[in-house]
Amino acid sequence: MGMTIRGNARISRHHAVNHQSEQVNDAILHEIAHALAGPKAGHGSEWKAIAL
Repeated sequence: MGMTIRGNARISRHHAVNHQSEQVNDAILHEIAHALAGPKAGHGSEWKAIAL
């Protein structure tokens, strides 16, 4: 679906085209949270504080 590498968030074209806009928006926000939390945050407490 998506990934963030060195602060660059990416969403797969397949996901963007084949899913509802709400799901795509959620994926974008998820990846932005990764970019803001940093590469070592994973889905830990720092990432969760940003994502929620």
